[in-house]
Amino acid sequence: MSILHIVFTSIPYLFAMSMGVLLPFLAVMFYSHFSLGVWAIASLFLLETLFRVLPGLPLGIVLYPADFVFILVGGAAILRLLLIGCRMEGARFWLGFGVVLLLSFAMGIVRNGTAAGVDFRVYFYFWAATLYAMTFPMTGEQVSRVIGIFAKIGLVIAGIVVYRWIVEGFDITELMPEFGSWSDAGFRVVIADQTLILAQLFLFITFFAFLHPSLASIRWLAGPLLLMVVVLQHRTVWLVLIVGVWAALFIPSIAKVRSKNAMVGVLLFGLLMVPVALSGKFGAVSESVGASAYRAATLSDTAGERLYSWQSLIGKVFGGGPLTIAIGEPFGSDNTRYSGDEFSAKKISYQAHNFYVQTLLRTGVLGLGLCVVSFIWLLRNLNRLRRDVEHGELARALMVLVVTQVVFYIPYGANYLQALLFGISFAYVNHIASRGRSADIEPEVSFSRG
Repeated sequence: MSILHIVFTSIPYLFAMSMGVLLPFLAVMFYSHFSLGVWAIASLFLLETLFRVLPGLPLGIVLYPADFVFILVGGAAILRLLLIGCRMEGARFWLGFGVVLLLSFAMGIVRNGTAAGVDFRVYFYFWAATLYAMTFPMTGEQVSRVIGIFAKIGLVIAGIVVYRWIVEGFDITELMPEFGSWSDAGFRVVIADQTLILAQLFLFITFFAFLHPSLASIRWLAGPLLLMVVVLQHRTVWLVLIVGVWAALFIPSIAKVRSKNAMVGVLLFGLLMVPVALSGKFGAVSESVGASAYRAATLSDTAGERLYSWQSLIGKVFGGGPLTIAIGEPFGSDNTRYSGDEFSAKKISYQAHNFYVQTLLRTGVLGLGLCVVSFIWLLRNLNRLRRDVEHGELARALMVLVVTQVVFYIPYGANYLQALLFGISFAYVNHIASRGRSADIEPEVSFSRG
């Protein structure tokens, strides 16, 4: 017994010693190998898709696997900035956003204790993943490789969705999760963040399959992916998909034939699906999708509640005085508000369910402004690259990707996998601008230039 006692007592110390060796080694690897960081973030996303919540490690405060990954990612990004001095003209807005986030977090720690850390966590992941990708020179070939990894993530998520539908559809209790069911509403067996990946994969294989061989090889999955996105019933992702298709079709392309072929494919699939859906062949599926669409159109269910919630939080910021308007309420501050009228008011304490409103709440007009300017800077420069013969099609694909992110963040919060893709787009623009290869265009590097 005494030996067992010694063994179990020594485990925390052994773990701490191993972390003291392992973390610096991993930090060096993340610093020098971008692919390692990409795979670490992608694997984390898939693990969270599989298990929803990963177990934490109680070390005074509870640390989760994502905390370790993004401490490494963020540390590697800062080191690259300090030691290499990466040329990232437009990234000054993103760095400024990070300073405001850090200020709000520091104030939150003083005022609200560990609650500030819980609140700040998601923003730290989001900011660190973007900055990490920004610090690496990103050629078109490297972007295509990342898109190939992205396609693999989408296929795994699609497989998880099919598996869960089969298990729940046939009520295979032995394979059900411990918490009872994956679906919180109808056929919704994955959350919106994961469904967004399926929608973006549909857009890539339909309109931009030429970017990577793995996309071209799975073009036949466009129809099943589109159907899957519809049946999963995340109405925001429906809107994202509509906006993404619109952007892919109407953002001018040098390769017009590709665009026309993609449009014909989408229209043919639509013509095929409409009569099948109207015939009632889907049974419970079509009924559930129809009910979900009705609730969205009438602002019943969660849609109306979110609108009331956003109004309340915006009013809270602009009613809080000049300092709150400028830099927001610190992380960890009370989120409580009420939706509805005085006779049917409902108490709400969860986050804003809107990236822009939540960012305004936590970083004020200054932080939100810097973040939005980063998006605008990137879209403007991708639009300039789009007119270039050599880089135009990849720039157009990245424009569509960023547009879907901008729309998705209206009713949802920050997402670290999307942040990585955003950072890659940023790095690609900066790489082309620094090399100045194109004779046709010169990407804008700041807002000060006309």
